[in-house]
Amino acid sequence: MKIQIITELNNIIRKKWELFLSVHPRATFFQSPAFFDFSSQTENSKPILFLCTSEKDEILGLICGVIMHNKFTYLSSRFIVYGGPIFISNKKVLSQLLTSVCSYLKRKVIYIEFRNLFDYGNEIEIFKKHKLQFKDHYSLSLNLKGITKDNVLKVFDESKRRQIKKSFNSDVNIQKAQSVAEIGDFYIILKELYRDKIGKPLVGLEFFVNFYQHRKTLGDILLIKHADKIIGGIVCPKYLNLEVCEWYICGLDHEYKSKGIYPSVMATYAGIQYAIEEGVPIFDFLGAGSPKDNYGVRNFKLKFGGKLANDGRFIRINKPLIYELASLWLKLKGLKRNTPHLSKSTPIV
Repeated sequence: MKIQIITELNNIIRKKWELFLSVHPRATFFQSPAFFDFSSQTENSKPILFLCTSEKDEILGLICGVIMHNKFTYLSSRFIVYGGPIFISNKKVLSQLLTSVCSYLKRKVIYIEFRNLFDYGNEIEIFKKHKLQFKDHYSLSLNLKGITKDNVLKVFDESKRRQIKKSFNSDVNIQKAQSVAEIGDFYIILKELYRDKIGKPLVGLEFFVNFYQHRKTLGDILLIKHADKIIGGIVCPKYLNLEVCEWYICGLDHEYKSKGIYPSVMATYAGIQYAIEEGVPIFDFLGAGSPKDNYGVRNFKLKFGGKLANDGRFIRINKPLIYELASLWLKLKGLKRNTPHLSKSTPIV
């Protein structure tokens, strides 16, 4: 076995990667060439592919992640792996991949975080060996097999069915984004949500414009409109007709709830309907918070059906002192409530 560290894709690796994913049960958008390409075109984002191959140059496993940073380049640098490693049933492959990741990134980022979408319980000791600490964290997905546009409402909580019907009766409609200007209007709502409620840094407008411009290979941005005004929306990556994800979502609920209109509910409904229309069997809500927290967003998502799984996250802190200073800075900025909680130190998101 050999490990390759790739920062630029060529067509040979791209085709082998796509072929490997086409038959692997854990294939996701976030571990795909499409995500790699998208990340390489995004500001403050540097994708890296760790590839394990056999002597015959066949792919045995891979980890695709992104070095991300904000204004203060190194002080906010982290390597995020969405979805988790993909490999054949050979723990030596995973061990070699993790060894390469940890060694290569030791002096490049403050911390490494795997945001799992699958159960890696059988491999937890391998992660621990590489000083990657497990943290409880829910993921949530909805199986759409046997569900159609006509019967999907039956899956939802009664309150959500009622809110969807009331919104439609108030002439709310769902449309795919049609212009960069509409992406700008969507971003204004999303930015307000992150500033006032979520309290986390938000990627720049160019991130969403880039997604929109490459929607043929990435997915779609769905918008919720009322009286020709954008009042909400959702970013939905799609890969290999395997799943549609809820990546970013927002709605002007505080302005429209009193009018019997529920933008965030309609945005979630739009994503699920989009998955059904595309013939995709899974709608993935992605993260649903820690089991220890009374997480309002999780309670909201659960009302659309779906199944919780404590797939968790693995975290390794490379620079504890810098991390602590960065955490203190976030605390002073009033963002402490959004940092993950571990027994000792935990990374900022």
